[in-house]
Amino acid sequence: MELKTMGIAIGTAAAVLTLGACGGSGGDAEQDPAASGEAASATEPDLSDVPDVVAEVNGEEITKDDFAGVYE
Repeated sequence: MELKTMGIAIGTAAAVLTLGACGGSGGDAEQDPAASGEAASATEPDLSDVPDVVAEVNGEEITKDDFAGVYE
C-alpha cells in the first residue's frame, strides 16, 4: 500500500510542476513584442488585397470597412 501512495504522490507532483510551467508568464517582456505594445502599434495590417465585400452571411454583406474595424 505504501508504494501505491508514493506513486500517487509522485504523479501528482509531476502534474503540478508540468501545469505550473505551462501557465507561467516567464517574465521575459523583452522577448514578447505584444507585452510592450510597441510592435502592435508600429505595424498596421495590410488590407489592400481585401475586397469591398468580404463575405455574405445570411443575405447580409460584410463590407471591407466593417471587417477592417474588427480585424484591427
